Amino acid sequence: FAPGELTDFAARYREAAADLARARTYRAPPEAVARLERLVAAGHNALYRDERGSWRRIWSVLAVECPAAVVRSWRVVALALALFAVPAAAGYRLMRDRPELAQELIPEEMLRRAAAGRGRVAEGRKYVEIARAERPAAASFIIVNNVRVAFACFAGGIFLGLGALVALAYNGLALGTFAGHFANQGLLAYLLEFVVGHGVLELSAIWIAGAAGFLLGRALVAPGELTRADALVLSGRTALRMVGAAVVLLAIAGLIEGFLSASRVGLAARAAVSGGSAAFLLVYLASGARAARRLEASRASGSPALRSRARWFASPGPASPR
Repeated sequence: FAPGELTDFAARYREAAADLARARTYRAPPEAVARLERLVAAGHNALYRDERGSWRRIWSVLAVECPAAVVRSWRVVALALALFAVPAAAGYRLMRDRPELAQELIPEEMLRRAAAGRGRVAEGRKYVEIARAERPAAASFIIVNNVRVAFACFAGGIFLGLGALVALAYNGLALGTFAGHFANQGLLAYLLEFVVGHGVLELSAIWIAGAAGFLLGRALVAPGELTRADALVLSGRTALRMVGAAVVLLAIAGLIEGFLSASRVGLAARAAVSGGSAAFLLVYLASGARAARRLEASRASGSPALRSRARWFASPGPASPR
């Protein structure tokens, strides 16, 4: 089912199941009961069947459905971006105005890196340099760690969206304070040179994962006409696809960070990779936008797939009680 088809089909399935229950209760003719049983069984099999996986299906989900879910939820993604950017800007401003707070707010590891920065710049060294043989392991570690952060943003949405909010705000605040502290040491360009190559995809993925968490929270707080359980299921389908898009972006970002950002490659090459990453992100989301438009067109005209699946439920009956 496409996301827009599921709600209508599930409603018709519930109506048919309610008709069957009434037919059995009031002892309807056996032929009518048998027909309703066949309809409900067919609807159950269509709704709950296990779809066989295939590489083509996996490709369709990752390349089409995942970015389509992001595009359809762009307002929530914009909200997640704002909830990340505002604390980041506040943290940066705070560090610039109150540099003495660095010892209290910034982890010891980052303080040491900032303290060593001037010496590394004088020696012509980068923020992070990893030996070529160790870069594959480093990239794997980075990918796993980034995906863990993304899932934390997503899973936090189950707490009425507050977990996703905290995760986004915390990561934004941390990035802002780090940048502010390095700027106080005259090392902001030194830090940004490391981030520029992989930052576009990594940050975009975090915002998308946070937005997926907000979808879960919204389903619990404002389910609309659906029960909270149904709203959570439907929002969860979209949210999981958004997390899938985030994982795709984080996998690429991790490879860039492990192999390029941790090398001695110059700023020009890093900026070129950053531009390529931005272009890839636009193309990836554009494929999702096209899929979203096709979905809206099919919903407006009536999807043939939906009609074939729901042909036995063409006559709506009374809605089943919630």
